[in-house]
Amino acid sequence: MIAHQKIYGGCARWTVAALQDAVPFVPVDDGLRRAGTCLDAETTPTGSHSCGAFTGCLLVIGHLCGANTGDEANEQRGSLAHELARRIRQGFGEEYGGVLCKDVREAADGNCPDVVGKAAQWTAEILLKEFSDAS
Repeated sequence: MIAHQKIYGGCARWTVAALQDAVPFVPVDDGLRRAGTCLDAETTPTGSHSCGAFTGCLLVIGHLCGANTGDEANEQRGSLAHELARRIRQGFGEEYGGVLCKDVREAADGNCPDVVGKAAQWTAEILLKEFSDAS
C-alpha cells in the first residue's frame, strides 16, 4: 500500500491503483489513474471537497458500471453505479462522519494510508460481491 503512495502520490490515484491490483476485473488503465490527479487534497488545501480515497473508489465504480448512452441497459448500469457509490458513502459516513477531506483526515487523525486502505477494501468487497461469487 505504501508503495502505491510513493508511486502515485495523491489519494485518488493511490486508491485506483490499489483497486487495480486487488480486484482481478478492474482493468489496469493508466488513464483511469491519471483521471484522479486533481481529485485529492492538493486541489483545495482547505480540504473542503470529497476525500481523494472516496473519489478514487467512485472512479473505479463508474469505470466498471457507469452508463455511457441513454439506452435502458446503460441506464440500469448507471443506477447500479449510484447504488454502489452510496454503499461507499455509507462506509465513509459510519467510519469518518462524512466524505469531506478535512473531516475524514480529522476523524482518521491524519492517517491517509489507513483511509485509502479501508476505502479500497470496502470497494473491493462490494465489487467482488456484486460481480463474482467471491466476497
